[in-house]
Amino acid sequence: MKKSLFIIAPGPSINNQDLSLLKEENVMTLSGMYQHNDFKILNSKYHVLPRIFHHEKYNKKTELIANLKDIEKKVSTKTIICAAREDEEEFKKLKLFLNHRVLWRSYLPWDRFSFTIETIDINRIPSSQYLIESAIYISLYLEFENIFILGMDKNWLCENDLYAYFNNKKVLNKIIKKTNDYYLKEHHWDSEFRINALLQSIRKLKLLYTYKENIYNMNANQNTFVDVFPKIKYEEFMNGNRNLLIKNARSSFTKVPIRQRSKNHDLKYQFSSFYSNIFNKVSSFKKTKNKYVLYGYGSLGQTIYTLMEKNIVSILDINAKSINKNNVYLPERISSISYDYIIISTIAREEYISKMLIDNFNVKKDKIIIF
Repeated sequence: MKKSLFIIAPGPSINNQDLSLLKEENVMTLSGMYQHNDFKILNSKYHVLPRIFHHEKYNKKTELIANLKDIEKKVSTKTIICAAREDEEEFKKLKLFLNHRVLWRSYLPWDRFSFTIETIDINRIPSSQYLIESAIYISLYLEFENIFILGMDKNWLCENDLYAYFNNKKVLNKIIKKTNDYYLKEHHWDSEFRINALLQSIRKLKLLYTYKENIYNMNANQNTFVDVFPKIKYEEFMNGNRNLLIKNARSSFTKVPIRQRSKNHDLKYQFSSFYSNIFNKVSSFKKTKNKYVLYGYGSLGQTIYTLMEKNIVSILDINAKSINKNNVYLPERISSISYDYIIISTIAREEYISKMLIDNFNVKKDKIIIF
């Protein structure tokens, strides 16, 4: 088993910690940490990238590629890049990180009702809300004896401080406002959505701790509400008796079990959130002068049609011939219809249908709306 690993998350609290103390340690950095002034000092052994082209729906592909090339220049060739398997094909096409060793990881949907992790498989990582979850999972896979985390602030919901590598507060605040406005308008990521995402992240961290109980929080703010790991003061640990401090942290830590709720309760909550999201979006569509095509006339499609009938110019469905309603056509009729957007109302088949419309009928990606 390897020695200790220090995971440096980009929370602003690390600006209150002397990162130079880590120059001889095993360090794993996350995402935008390559922009931090002390990045070269850290001499990262691992650098974890998020799922890059998964974000193509939110960011221009040219911007994503530019960021990757910037990372490639700034991250040492001795650093192992930890990337998502779904990005591998694009990386190869773009000839990215050819001089780096890349550790690929894959995700599976996380069943929140399975409260134990019996084995660690980097090709079967439970889907993550935040990159810190993937980083911890990778660290467990790499079999480090102890894992210490700095900068896991998770305070962005209540404060404007998001990332340690932004020193200009005015620029940071503009970025935060622009980002929040975009996600609220386009995806309805309001405080309810974000708090629920944070809740699931905390549950995942508790689950990861149960595997070896070898994860410690070295956040600069020892009063941080992220209380799922034993806490150790960073500078005191780096300059003191490490074994004793680990022992004391473990003995004083109160491990709270994951609170289980009935599956039926969670399913009802998910449906409520999903339906609210659809209702709010459809209500906003009604206020525009846009013309919409509705793909799918099942139960959800019929609900959407009822809510915004005046805005819908046509309906597409592979079962068009069996639907007793006017203005319902097979998908191949799309080229003869004048519209602004296509709303896909088929649950769990959205990505497949979207790809089919783009590949087979030359529909532009930015014309497709998926809930």
